[in-house]
Amino acid sequence: MIYLDIELARLNGVEVGRYIREKLLDDYTQIAFISAKSSYALELFQIRPIHFLVKPFTPRQVIGILEKAMELQGHQVKIFSYKTGKAENRIPYKDIMYFSSETKKIIVHTRNGSDSFYGKLSELNLPDTEFVQIHKSFIINKQYVTRFKFDSVLLSNNEELPISRAYRKTVRENLMS
Repeated sequence: MIYLDIELARLNGVEVGRYIREKLLDDYTQIAFISAKSSYALELFQIRPIHFLVKPFTPRQVIGILEKAMELQGHQVKIFSYKTGKAENRIPYKDIMYFSSETKKIIVHTRNGSDSFYGKLSELNLPDTEFVQIHKSFIINKQYVTRFKFDSVLLSNNEELPISRAYRKTVRENLMS
């Protein structure tokens, strides 16, 4: 969530908002623009702000916008993004079955196939509510687990993955909850 004044010393806030949406390809960050002039409203339409505050504003207005952003965040599709070469790839979390690693590559296994990129599993920033690490080489999406045993999990595509000793207790607690 960004509260962005349109009239900045060096940059125009509209340009900053356009950079966030078009160059960073970030449609998930909520932007609330602030200005003393309401004439910017039409220009902001393309940037898709959550709100436009006209100065002076009250603390209650700021809090109301923040509450709305938090509500919308809960309803947005969560996306995993990664780079392969110069391309930015995005996959909804709900489509990812699991991640595996082989040497310096991470393989993203989805319902529709797989893709790979360079990195380490430990560097992935995944929500604990949806993913759990079961092995130094595997992180699984919990929604695809159809059965789990002491030392393995069975995914909905009938792949069985090992649970290493170091992760057994955590995996059991996580999947049981």
